[in-house]
Amino acid sequence: MRRIVVSLIALGLVAVPATVVVRPEAAQAQSSCAASTPRAGTATRRNVLNALRPPVEQVLGEDVEFMVDRIRVACGWARVIVRPQTPGGRGNHYEAVDAVLQQTGGNWRLRQIACTEVDCDPAADQYRRLYPNLPRSLLF
Repeated sequence: MRRIVVSLIALGLVAVPATVVVRPEAAQAQSSCAASTPRAGTATRRNVLNALRPPVEQVLGEDVEFMVDRIRVACGWARVIVRPQTPGGRGNHYEAVDAVLQQTGGNWRLRQIACTEVDCDPAADQYRRLYPNLPRSLLF
């Protein structure tokens, strides 16, 4: 039952971008955008995760903290793979969320949460189609 609920949650998240997706601002040349991993405790990491938190909490219906599997930032874009869980790790643990965010006007904004169901294209392919200016270094 939990697997089905989490899968429905993932589908709910995929439906959100229809209202969230905006065309990306002009990006720097993809080849000049080396990705970096912001360390735990840095403002960049905190700001990226805080931009992702409200939509995830809205769908899950509870406060969450993220276990970060991967976070990469390049030229005003970020890609994260996180596993939401209830604060302190007690209680619910959810399937991984793979998302792309963009920094505009000094704020990070969620652009897309990838469909991670079995019949979906790989996340990198989804992002490449939606955001042709997304730095290649984030298409892992």
